[in-house]
Order: sequence, then C-alpha cells, then structure tokens
Amino acid sequence: MSTASALIKLLQHHQPADAEERENIQQALRFLAGKPDPLNRNDFDPGHAVGSALITDPEHRHVMLVMHAKLKRWLQPGGHADVGETDLLTVACREAWEEVGCRLDATSARFCDIDVHTVPARKSEPQHLHFDFRYLFETPISATRAASDALEARWFTLDEAAKLDLDSGLRRMIAKLR
Repeated sequence: MSTASALIKLLQHHQPADAEERENIQQALRFLAGKPDPLNRNDFDPGHAVGSALITDPEHRHVMLVMHAKLKRWLQPGGHADVGETDLLTVACREAWEEVGCRLDATSARFCDIDVHTVPARKSEPQHLHFDFRYLFETPISATRAASDALEARWFTLDEAAKLDLDSGLRRMIAKLR
C-alpha cells in the first residue's frame, strides 16, 4: 500500500473532534488524492505531510511540549520525514527522540488528530501547508529530557498548557486528553 493510500485510510476511519478538524480531514484527503509522494519536504504545492507526537503521562495529567526554535512557540514534538521514510508514525517517534530524548513505543501509539496549517515563507522555502498527522503516546514523565533539536522541552499540566499561547489545533488535541 502506498504512503498516500495508507494515510487516506487512516483519515477515513478517524472521527473528528470539531468542525475545524472535519475540514482538515477533507483538505488532507484532497491533498493526498493527487500526491504520489506526500512526505516530500521539498514539494511546496501546496505543501507536504509531517508527523508529530502528543506525549502525555499515563494518567493524562501532563503534556510534553517543546519551544520551537524558529517559531518561538510551544508545540508538540514533530517534523518532516527524512529521505526514505514512508510512515508518519515512525517520523513522530524519531522526532520525539531528537527533541525530547524519549524512545516512544509505536505499537501502543494511536492516531489522534489531523491539523492543516500554514508555514510562513523563509529564505529557502516559500509559504506552504503542513498536513500534520498527530499521534498520541503515553510515557512516564521520567522518560524524557530536553535534546539538541529543541530550545526547551518541558512537561506542563493540562491546566498550565491551557494558559499558554497555543494554536487552535494543539488546544484541540490537548482537550482530547480530558
């Protein structure tokens, strides 16, 4: 099964939490229908798929967030597929290792959210979309540490996270933990 086909199947079985996520599913399905290589980070028309990890403690009382180096915002760990990667769950696990030093168990993860957001233009890249496939992982708080790819990584209680300046997609994803 192709990467695009696998992602389409994933989205077709996902129940959206709200109207915004419902629209994200429709937008991602349209995107995937025309992309033989949706993970190609050099395809900016209109963008590419990325993978991220919502990391929570087993009791769902805390969430791990990282301060994004370029955007200067708190986000969940995640990012682009490396050349040769075809599975966004694997991408989410790798990014979590790079950003918070945590080896996540992909077998216990579950797809939990789809977000489509605009990435601002930079010197080497035009403005484009990220089709962010988000996976939920549970891990003990003691299993993480800040790693080299993040300016800062830390655990927040759900109440502390609610007070941060988070985008609507991350707020929606965290609300699913309650």
